[in-house]
Amino acid sequence: MKIPFTKKRTKARQIVRRPNVNQSRSIYNYRSSRNESSRQYNRGDEPKEAAAIYTRRYVKYIALAGVLLSLFYLLTLTPSADVKLNGQPIISRPENSYEAAINRYFKQSILNSTKLTFNNDKMSSQILSEFPEISHAEIATPLFNRHPKVNISFAEPSVKLKVFGDDTFILDEQGTVLALESEAAKNVNVNKLIVINDTSNQPVKLGEFALTEQQLNFINKTAEHAKNNKLKVESVTLSGGASQLNVNYGGVNYTVKYSFFADPRLSSGAYLALRDRLKRDNTEPKEYIDLRIPDRAYIK
Repeated sequence: MKIPFTKKRTKARQIVRRPNVNQSRSIYNYRSSRNESSRQYNRGDEPKEAAAIYTRRYVKYIALAGVLLSLFYLLTLTPSADVKLNGQPIISRPENSYEAAINRYFKQSILNSTKLTFNNDKMSSQILSEFPEISHAEIATPLFNRHPKVNISFAEPSVKLKVFGDDTFILDEQGTVLALESEAAKNVNVNKLIVINDTSNQPVKLGEFALTEQQLNFINKTAEHAKNNKLKVESVTLSGGASQLNVNYGGVNYTVKYSFFADPRLSSGAYLALRDRLKRDNTEPKEYIDLRIPDRAYIK
């Protein structure tokens, strides 16, 4: 019996293809198509973060605008000033005359509307120029207040100056002309002031100097020294181009001539010593005693 030939089956070699590490292969992955912020557990966070950023910027802009508005408010000035008056004015003026004038000054220029451009000295000069009776005008612009504060001090009357033409002016201690005597307020007593007769015929204007502070100091010291020695000053006259002072005392018929360049106390003391010596000698000058030269006395 012939046995049929059968071919032995061989097991086929299983070929395993390994991927080439040098080749990139795009493999679809469910997670690879999403970024970290779009996963299921973080879904919906992006709109909230954008809204928060927008809100923070909005608040920042509001805060900046508030700061700018606050600075603008603090740096601006209103034309309504708080005016404080110190002392008694020599002239009677309508009520609120000073406040109205100062507020008018603030409205004259746009530069007066801010603290950075406001000119303090210029406005002080305007006030003193319009109101000669004011001696000082201090203007303050507080940091946290838009209303300027103006502190006004009135000058004290010192002497009366009678000039050619019978006009009599009232002067302060610096020699500034404050007002005419005829315009002085009724509640201001000027009757006891020393009257100085000016024969120099120099023009006298309100708000300007008519005498120097040195001249006024000499006159007041001479009058004070006479009062302490029970002498009455009847008249005081400026002569020699306002460089010489002629004083007439009560009880004598002569004039005493002084120089403004000398010391008032020494000059007065020299006159008193000479007067006592003349009394002892039973001698009296007919016209004057001239003490203008130091350590010299001329009698006529």
